[in-house]
Amino acid sequence: MSRLFADAFYFVARLNRADPAHRRANELTGRLRQHLITTEWVLTEVADALCHPQHRETVARFLEILPDDPTVTIIPATHDLFREGLHFLLQSVRRMNFDGPRFVVYRATNTNGLNATGSFLVTRW
Repeated sequence: MSRLFADAFYFVARLNRADPAHRRANELTGRLRQHLITTEWVLTEVADALCHPQHRETVARFLEILPDDPTVTIIPATHDLFREGLHFLLQSVRRMNFDGPRFVVYRATNTNGLNATGSFLVTRW
């Protein structure tokens, strides 16, 4: 089974009905057949992005049930992964702008990415 990396953009769009990408995220989710991979850092971004009181209950439920979802793997936010991501970012900073730890996870898990461009493009790493 192929895997997709789910970034904060995807989860925020799924959870926030007022998000301009909400409909597209739901449509994509209905077609997904891949196993999703994300990180604790991504989930922290989601919680921060949806910290307004109107979203707190939804986010709390989401963060409570997601770890038990057999179609999702959550990569722990370890110091080693942070350092490896930072190293990767610093080595590549002149070539492109991206989140180093996320790309380390892409590479380590041979994962496609649901990226934050709003287009939900799938990229093979």
